[in-house]
Amino acid sequence: MLALCSYAEEYSDDIFNYDLNNETHTAAIVSYKPNTRLSVTVPSEITVYSTTYKVTSIKNNAFYASTDLWSVILPKTIKSIGNGAFSLCTNLKSITLPEGLDSIKSNTFSVCANLKEIKLPNTIRYIGNSAFLSCNLTEIKLPDSLRYVGIAAFSANPIDKIYIPKHVESIEPGAFSCNSLSSITIDPENKTYDSRDNCNAIVITNTNTLWKGIRTSTIPKTVTALGKLAYDGCYDLKELTIPSQIERMEVSNLWNLGGLESIKVDKNNKVFDSRNDCNAAIETKTNTLVRGCKNTIIPNTIKTIGKWAFYNTKCQKIELPNSVEVLDTSAFSGCYSEEIILPKSLKKISMDAFSNCSELTKLTLPNSITELAANAFYGTYKLTEITSYITNPEKFPLNITWNEYMNAYNTLYVPYGTKEAYMNTQGWNVFKNIIEMPNDETTNISGIISDSAQKSLYNIAGQKVNGNCKGITIVKYSDGSTRKVIKK
Repeated sequence: MLALCSYAEEYSDDIFNYDLNNETHTAAIVSYKPNTRLSVTVPSEITVYSTTYKVTSIKNNAFYASTDLWSVILPKTIKSIGNGAFSLCTNLKSITLPEGLDSIKSNTFSVCANLKEIKLPNTIRYIGNSAFLSCNLTEIKLPDSLRYVGIAAFSANPIDKIYIPKHVESIEPGAFSCNSLSSITIDPENKTYDSRDNCNAIVITNTNTLWKGIRTSTIPKTVTALGKLAYDGCYDLKELTIPSQIERMEVSNLWNLGGLESIKVDKNNKVFDSRNDCNAAIETKTNTLVRGCKNTIIPNTIKTIGKWAFYNTKCQKIELPNSVEVLDTSAFSGCYSEEIILPKSLKKISMDAFSNCSELTKLTLPNSITELAANAFYGTYKLTEITSYITNPEKFPLNITWNEYMNAYNTLYVPYGTKEAYMNTQGWNVFKNIIEMPNDETTNISGIISDSAQKSLYNIAGQKVNGNCKGITIVKYSDGSTRKVIKK
């Protein structure tokens, strides 16, 4: 035992390390001593040198990653459990929580992968961020005392049904991000949220916003907005229909619609449309595509691809028409496309526009770009060939974050006479293989080059190649002229 001051001490027994408070005669469990035991019962009190201390709390990370534990029983004296107290106890199957416990804090039981059920005391008012993240809960009964549910509190659990009690005042993003959810019901006496018309969703009552939906949700006629969580956890949703009364859509990275195949907007909607059967939702006034899917055909009237518009979308190829000027924040983040064709009209590529596009291999940047934000291409691990027609790269110093560990293997093609500028500009100079394109007319060609007028083909290094060679190729024609083409 080590004295800390006149009123606090540390104490250890065979199972736990404690902090003792000599003023209140209370003890807190600081840490658990792992061994081969499968079950642990936390004592309600301990006696140290004839003084009895009531065990009232478990401190942060006290049982963290105790993978030997299967079962824990807590006494009624426990009033507080700290952040991450049982996090990563991956074999924990059972824990008894006492009445009188007021809160379950952040990450308390996160990644307890074998925890399939738990009874929450009727005194719980607060459940913190990620409190039960990635457990294996198949059902959960929220107590009537509950007021707050934190970010990702029950995310990634195979929960089937959720009933929100009448006193809940705040449900944070991702609180119930569970793809397995088939039913959401709100207590009719709840003053903050409702599930009107048996919509199978959480609606914010005073704003008529559908806050949290699931794959079986319906949009009531009185709902006028789709919130950030409207399609949270809807990975396998195939069709999305936007009714006529919707005036606002808060598209976000929590709209998990990677498997979406069809988007339709009611023809009577005055704010959004899906013109030309394009399989997308478009803000009519601004010509902004706010949400697309794998079968979207982008109309040639679109000016902006909105935030998160194609987030996690699974499509082989995306071709932007020559009307698009802006790619907003995270427009294609997490998109599974192998090829994204950018138009000559493009002016702005925003933050994270192509971040984590893990299948993207080639990209061509037009000279029309005037803004190129940081992290625009972060996480594009397969992007190995980039052709830039930007003639003054110094406009974008320090604003480009590529994957530096890959750049020894990447090739950057640049306009004739600009190699030195690229090599001397931070952000571009991370590329180890910068090649200048020839000083002649440059054309983007998709498909096979016609053989009728060409005489021979050469790669960028001047070596003769056959007609099946893809990438940048020099074509020499029978009249003696040459032209650089990009074969895809």
